[in-house]
Amino acid sequence: MTRVLKVGGSVLTRKEERESYDSRSADRVYDAVSDAAEDLVFVHGAGSFGHPHAEERGFNGGEVVDDATAAYEVQQAVRLLNDVVVEELLKRDMEAFAVHPSSCSHRDDSGEPDLDSGVVEASVESGGLPVLHGDVVVDRRGGYSVLSGDDVAVELARKFDAELGMCTAADGVIGEADEVLDHVRHPDAAADVDGSDTDVTGGFESKLEKTLELPQGGRVFGVDDLRAFLSGGEPGTLVKR
Repeated sequence: MTRVLKVGGSVLTRKEERESYDSRSADRVYDAVSDAAEDLVFVHGAGSFGHPHAEERGFNGGEVVDDATAAYEVQQAVRLLNDVVVEELLKRDMEAFAVHPSSCSHRDDSGEPDLDSGVVEASVESGGLPVLHGDVVVDRRGGYSVLSGDDVAVELARKFDAELGMCTAADGVIGEADEVLDHVRHPDAAADVDGSDTDVTGGFESKLEKTLELPQGGRVFGVDDLRAFLSGGEPGTLVKR
């Protein structure tokens, strides 16, 4: 079974410091993935590389920005992080291959994401590890808008009917009593668990809403449970209606 793994920007970067890469946390992710990369799609967030640029250029809360220069600047920032991620995976002898969503996705007239998954499917079928990320894409409503890593991961899980895992800075979805919840059926059932304030992609509540759109749902867990997810376990929190 194909698995779609979304690694949050809060895991790979220090979100409080602009364009700051967290090598210690990121290395734990790569080491786990290198042991179980078969039939896997890797998606990562933009973290402190993309979010500051996106906010400064007006890409807030799904806003459509009619400015190609602004789109380019955000794209360049997120690709810096993607370059690092792909290089680190290649160092571990994985067939990592960068797939930039801006080249195979757009938002339609209603603002819904439309992602052509052909290159991702071909990469997985040939034994590769496609690596995607949050990006800025053409928006048919008149300009450009953010397509978050969560959007990308959910769309791919939907197209492939794949198991979805969301690796975050917390051990799962945290309830109001500071405990990891076993099962979440509504986005408002949890406290903010992503270790950050709401960002240009809508924050943690948006992550849960998007995951709940999938019939098969998905799982939210921390880095310590990544190996368990990749080996077929059921760590963290099940997010499913």
